[in-house]
Amino acid sequence: MVAALTLGVEEELHLVDPRTSLLTPRAPRLLAALPQCSFGAELQRTTVETNTGVWHTLEELRSDIVRLRRMLIDVAAKEGLRVAAVGTGPLNSAAEYDDLLTDPINSGVIADAKMASFDIQRRA
Repeated sequence: MVAALTLGVEEELHLVDPRTSLLTPRAPRLLAALPQCSFGAELQRTTVETNTGVWHTLEELRSDIVRLRRMLIDVAAKEGLRVAAVGTGPLNSAAEYDDLLTDPINSGVIADAKMASFDIQRRA
């Protein structure tokens, strides 16, 4: 017996302030207005994760991706924000991580991210 092929997608979408073009750490506020079954938090508070359902066709999957993106775009627009889907994180201020450094679990990851962010900015 062959198992049926199923498809699902998890995306990380970034929240951008359209006035400055910088990432903005407002994901917790937006997540409060979105269904938890399809949206989740990431380590960076500038990012919202979407999780589609499990589908059998690309058409079903695409429809769900578009639906989830539209929901996030609508909620973000009410906050004056835009949403960006990117393969790697755009440049942002390392200062957004400062209060996370007090959490011992996150401190090593955040310190590495700050160094990477500074290195990218320096090379840009």
